[in-house]
Amino acid sequence: MFDFSWTAILLAVAPLLWAAISPVALKILAAALAVLVIGRIVLPARLRIVAVTAAAGVAAFAFCWQVAVTDGAQRMLAHDHAVALQAEQLRAEKAEAITHEALELRARDQAAHDADLSKIKELTDALARDPRRDGVCVPRPLSRRLRQL
Repeated sequence: MFDFSWTAILLAVAPLLWAAISPVALKILAAALAVLVIGRIVLPARLRIVAVTAAAGVAAFAFCWQVAVTDGAQRMLAHDHAVALQAEQLRAEKAEAITHEALELRARDQAAHDADLSKIKELTDALARDPRRDGVCVPRPLSRRLRQL
């Protein structure tokens, strides 16, 4: 089932925090550590709790900063993924349109080629039926070329 212990929560959040570690968060954590160390060394015992509290507050701010940076990185990743999906969809649509256009062009060319072949066949049949073969139905140069075919 689900484990809602602090260890499980930290283990779930830690990879997100380390995925986009912020230099600013590291500097804030260093400042918190400096406040803690200097407060423990320099301040008297009754004021040390103030230094520990201040260091904890600064560390909490660093944690919040890092969570915000991680959230921003996650949102940017989602946005980039959405843009990539949209670009891929556009590319697929254009490829499909180009393929469809090429098929239509091929069909038109094939129809024109078939029409040309049928015209040549009609002309050669007309030449074959012409008893004199003197070119009444087609001009002489064309009839010579057709006979050579």
